[in-house]
Amino acid sequence: MEKQQELREKGARKDGPAEGAGKEKKAAAKRMLLDGLAVELIAKFTDLDV
Repeated sequence: MEKQQELREKGARKDGPAEGAGKEKKAAAKRMLLDGLAVELIAKFTDLDV
């Protein structure tokens, strides 16, 4: 029983930061996508060539 608990704790510690990094990457990708869309919309309505 104790061995299983130790393995669970190790697994939780190992997976925690990796999941956080994945979420940060997804958030950064969304921001980049939205920034790109914003630039395209501004360019479209102000007749700029991008």
